[in-house]
Amino acid sequence: MAKRYGQVAITGDKELLEVLKRLPKHISDKILDKAIRKGANILKKEASLRAPSRKGNNVLRRYGKGLKREIIVRKLAKRKARGETILQVGPSRDAFYGIFVEFGTVHRYHKSGKSVGAITQDNAQPFMRPAFDAKVDEIQSEATKILRDEVMRAAGRLAR
Repeated sequence: MAKRYGQVAITGDKELLEVLKRLPKHISDKILDKAIRKGANILKKEASLRAPSRKGNNVLRRYGKGLKREIIVRKLAKRKARGETILQVGPSRDAFYGIFVEFGTVHRYHKSGKSVGAITQDNAQPFMRPAFDAKVDEIQSEATKILRDEVMRAAGRLAR
């Protein structure tokens, strides 16, 4: 199971959430997906800007075609059954090495002292977490804005 490093919750506007609950499920799901995807795209753009280049990074020199171009937004469909809409923002499967860049690598040794090896020894160059920390307020405000606009538009259409 993947560990969640950052979450954004939309709370506070009780009237808006009540109207959203009263809408038909297919409409409310569409509205939520649109709001969440907007927030995820903000994070994707910021992470792409912060992703390190190949210069000075052994992992990227060995594997990387360009980590900046490999940041994607992916929907985790298996969580939909629990009533959650979760989008994952991060390196694509082709850019598996992104986790090595984010958290770093170390040279490993067996307890006998013999080298077990590592891909390369490299310090961490975080780009996903700093991107999330820098944009969490913008993500939340944009998602709330879209949610408010779309809920009011849908409620107006249904009231006719």
